Amino acid sequence: MSWAAPRMPASGFLISWARTAAIRQRSRWILGIGLQSWERHGWRGSLPEVYWFWRDRKGLFGHPLSLLSNFVFLYGALTWLAAVSTGAPWGIAKYSLHSALLLATLGFQVVQTAVRMGCSARLYGPKFALGVPLRSVAGLLGRASGRSTTMLSLEAVLALALRAGVTLLEYRNKSGADAELLADAGTLRAALPAGQVNLILDDRADLPRIIRAGRHLARPKRYSRGLAIDIEDESQLPDLVAEQARRGDGWVKLVGDWIDRGVGDLAPLWSDEVLKTAIEVAHNHGAKVTAHVFGDDAMPGLINAGIDCIEHGTGLTDDTIELMVEHGTALVPTLINIENFPGIADAATRYPKYAAHMRDLYAQCYPRMAAARDAGVPVYAGTDAGSMVAHGRIADEVEALKGIGMSASDALGAACWDARRWLGRPGLDHGASADLLCYNDDPRQGPVVLNRPDLVILRGQTF
Repeated sequence: MSWAAPRMPASGFLISWARTAAIRQRSRWILGIGLQSWERHGWRGSLPEVYWFWRDRKGLFGHPLSLLSNFVFLYGALTWLAAVSTGAPWGIAKYSLHSALLLATLGFQVVQTAVRMGCSARLYGPKFALGVPLRSVAGLLGRASGRSTTMLSLEAVLALALRAGVTLLEYRNKSGADAELLADAGTLRAALPAGQVNLILDDRADLPRIIRAGRHLARPKRYSRGLAIDIEDESQLPDLVAEQARRGDGWVKLVGDWIDRGVGDLAPLWSDEVLKTAIEVAHNHGAKVTAHVFGDDAMPGLINAGIDCIEHGTGLTDDTIELMVEHGTALVPTLINIENFPGIADAATRYPKYAAHMRDLYAQCYPRMAAARDAGVPVYAGTDAGSMVAHGRIADEVEALKGIGMSASDALGAACWDARRWLGRPGLDHGASADLLCYNDDPRQGPVVLNRPDLVILRGQTF
């Protein structure tokens, strides 16, 4: 990958404002980068490539050792203070390392800190660089410059993803909004606040096109914490749908159902009347609407209200399948995510009704999805990655779609040419942009081939 000077990608991510959420996300980030890269690529490649593999994966070993070293340091400091206050000899002094080694370590740390300060100064200015020696100060300054860090980091990640053939990314900004970027050769569907990416990405000829949606819309405590806009009064939904439609590029995302802890099971979030008004508002703004739905109760109201897409859809019945065919509603089943349902049920010990429901939905998933497809419901590939599903598994979802009766060509089309047409993007049409993933072997053979394109062509340029 090459970057034209003086343009530089930032390497920092502003993940969350909440301490607990930040620690959790940072941990998933480190583990995900290290373990998934190890699984996919091993230690193959040139010496520089192996070095960068080690850079990505050293946290798997270094962070536990760092924790241990902190405990050792704390023990040493406390015992030293005790020895000084009592006049007794310091017991662990005999284990002290040679002074030359300590000086060499200090010198290495000074050089490393100086390099970091230089890079930080180039990206963010001298004031930011002065905070590098104090991580806490640097963290606070990082929040202050979070917007520029966010945009540059996302630009870098998207460019790397395109060149590497990565098809799924997750990004989380300071407001808690999430992004799931589902890519074929040149189109992604994302959930991002307006202005976060369009300022610098839309005009880049070497990056995928992004179709942005606004933030998820949900009720308080009825979705994953921090991701959605929580709406206290459902009468506010139409206005917020209009706002998110203006902020995106033609899509609005609703949460259709979620566990209601007062009921102890999945339950709809919205009344049928409010849904009909909200979806009509979205359509009047030129936007389509999609919804997260696990169970069966929320399905009829959403479909009858004119929703364009159902995500997951594990609660499909013969009646709702018939409704989807009648209304032309699309289905994105996220089959690889549904494999997590048994684990979700096992963890829901306080809600046995919900746990039993999730197990039942899992058991009937493949027959219901197959019935929907056989009835003529359009089915597209999506992974729902970013929380319980690792990034980059779109090829696994394509493979899973074969399990509901789709041919290898149809399953691949659900992630490529058919998906492009559904999203309003041209396919292999005269005069259309040349956006292609190219393979020496037939990508319909399975994930081993599909995950590794031999050539990426975007707008006629090769990568």
